[in-house]
Formats: sequence, C-alpha cells, structure tokens
Amino acid sequence: MVIEKVSIFAEGGASKGCIQNMPCELIENNADLLKTFIKNYIHHWQLSSDFEKWVDESCIFCNTLEDRIVPGVSKTIYRQLKKRWDMQTSSLQKVSPTTFL
Repeated sequence: MVIEKVSIFAEGGASKGCIQNMPCELIENNADLLKTFIKNYIHHWQLSSDFEKWVDESCIFCNTLEDRIVPGVSKTIYRQLKKRWDMQTSSLQKVSPTTFL
C-alpha cells in the first residue's frame, strides 16, 4: 500500500514532491543506512528505475543524533566560570559539540 502511494510521486519525478526522512535510531549515519535499506528493497522487490531515481534525487535523508550524554561540570570549574562570567545559575552543564549537516 505504501509503495502504491509513493509510486505516484516517482512517476512525476522531482516535480511531484519529496519525502524527508529523519530516523531516530541511535546508530551513526542512521539516514545513510536507511537509504541503503530502501535501495536494497527497491532491487529486491524489482521496483522501477524511475522509483529508484526519485528516491536518489528527490528524497532527503537526514542523519540525526537523537540522544547524547550531558554531564555536569566539576565544582572547581563551576566556581571559575561563575566568577569569570558573573553567573547566577546552578544548572551549568557541559555538552559536546553537535554538527548539523
């Protein structure tokens, strides 16, 4: 049923629209892996080359990072930053940088 609905898009190419895919699996490059799985099924189910072209050219696959560890900072660092920036908070947290592609 999903294939029938999505095939309507594929018949018209990019002009018919796209689907944005944002998976939430906690694995690296989750959207790249999802696209690989979809392309494997396209071949396994012997779907049209137009459909595969539509997936390649019109669909957007966004790698995501759904979760991360957010540790607190040590009391020493907290005191240093509080003094340096004249902060009035008790909820200072250290986070790792995140890159959005």
